[in-house]
Amino acid sequence: MEDKFYWHCLNLIPEIGPQRFKKLYTFFETMKEAWQADFGLLLKTGLEEKIIEKIFSLKKEINTEKEIENLEKEGIKILTIKEKNYPFRLKEIYNPPALLYLKGNFETKDNDFSLAVVGTRKASSYGKQITLEIVRELAQKGLTIVSGLAYGIDSFAHQETINIKGRTIAVLGCGLSEKVIYLK
Repeated sequence: MEDKFYWHCLNLIPEIGPQRFKKLYTFFETMKEAWQADFGLLLKTGLEEKIIEKIFSLKKEINTEKEIENLEKEGIKILTIKEKNYPFRLKEIYNPPALLYLKGNFETKDNDFSLAVVGTRKASSYGKQITLEIVRELAQKGLTIVSGLAYGIDSFAHQETINIKGRTIAVLGCGLSEKVIYLK
């Protein structure tokens, strides 16, 4: 588990996107090694000098112990691309994220069918009604409802799936703190 926190800390550095992360996890056995690597070793990964300088600059500002404490306090788990239960479909996209932050029960299933439901944040009453009807029927038939958990259509879809005890996955483009969860 300790190594996952180094994945997280490296992920806090904006200059390390999916391509640069891949250079790190293919070169190093662990992300702790990457975090502790010197300039020369990081250069061998294929990272650019200016990026390595930025990494060293930003690493000084990251309190790894506090980051660990925050993740544990929020109940957030980390799933890395190197793990077998990383979603196989996501792994197939161009530049998949190196790590995912999870909260709740997350089980991957090879035979899982899912439907992405996204829509406006300012939904009309008809938009809400039809979303609830469609989602209810599909979730009752076993489809996993996936959305961004934004206000409006997204949150209606998640809430209705929860109401019928279906399976729902929220894919957030931001952090997982309680401040960004819109369901009430």
